[in-house]
Amino acid sequence: MKFALYSLLIALGFSNTSEADVFTTLTTENYSQSFAIYDLVKEQANDVEQGELIYSHTRFELGASYQGLGIAYLQRLDAVVLHSFDAALIYYYDKRDTLDIPNRDYNYALKVNTVESQGATFFYEYRPIDNFLIKLNVDVATTDFHYDGLVDGVITYQQEELVATADLEWTYERDVLFDRDVIPAKGELLASSVVLGGASEYGQHQLTVADFYHKVKWERVPYTKVRANTDRVGGFTDDGKLKIRPLGSGVDGFRDVEQTFEPRYYFYNDLDLPVGGILLNIDYVADQWWPQLGYRFPLGSQSHVAKVAYSFEDDSLELSYAYKRNFSLSVRLDETSYQKAHRFNLGLSLRLFEF
Repeated sequence: MKFALYSLLIALGFSNTSEADVFTTLTTENYSQSFAIYDLVKEQANDVEQGELIYSHTRFELGASYQGLGIAYLQRLDAVVLHSFDAALIYYYDKRDTLDIPNRDYNYALKVNTVESQGATFFYEYRPIDNFLIKLNVDVATTDFHYDGLVDGVITYQQEELVATADLEWTYERDVLFDRDVIPAKGELLASSVVLGGASEYGQHQLTVADFYHKVKWERVPYTKVRANTDRVGGFTDDGKLKIRPLGSGVDGFRDVEQTFEPRYYFYNDLDLPVGGILLNIDYVADQWWPQLGYRFPLGSQSHVAKVAYSFEDDSLELSYAYKRNFSLSVRLDETSYQKAHRFNLGLSLRLFEF
């Protein structure tokens, strides 16, 4: 990590010229079908809805560039969780009063893939022709935080008794299921993204392919593989809440693994109108399409621009403001109350030069 910090200081050193730039950016996109984002952060569950997907991608950069070549300190968090609706119900009952739990079989499945890392990102912007841009990012980072694995099984709840079968195989930073005492492994991340942007007679267009290559290599990461078949996998606290206590037999140890994430695609189109422009955007994240329709309009002068866009897939609204290339802020929510939102996106960009 010292290499990243030293490189950043060097970049800041030559940023005093007029062709240089110092910048910071923060982007975070978060979506959860079954639970509000706020509830997941607070590890609570005030409500549960039909759904099977949770994902989060957060990226922070602080860096500098010179004539298109740049480096930045990088922090990023990536997570994709696929789950059955019964798994969401089990989580909900675990956080709530258990008196209303229906007697039946609960088929639960959970696939978790998450990693948090910090390091450096290197990029180069190239303009082979007028009105066309190619930007390539390469991330080099380290991490000791991750969860990656599968859980699949059935819990039968009858008359306040629990019987369960389960297959579990996962690698982790901390064993939250069996409280195994382990030392977190160290992982090395290498990832790359590309941006293609340009102008046509209709307006501006940009395609971002995030993590078209992504790999984290882990050495001696803790893992557990369990086949559970027990007559008692849970109990109740003194205040009457369900507490899951997984038991079973299997193996645990250490092994070398590789962790990856699928690419994400963001296609933006800003089509010019006599006043402002029409926004036709579509993202492809977590194997789903997320189309948006919006409008761009100037605020007094061309230096100040506001945008509003509606997302059809999650019924969210995005509001954004930008001043030239120096400052931009965007917020996207599907609820007026952030505590109830299932979609929460935030974007912030600040450039210190070119005023």
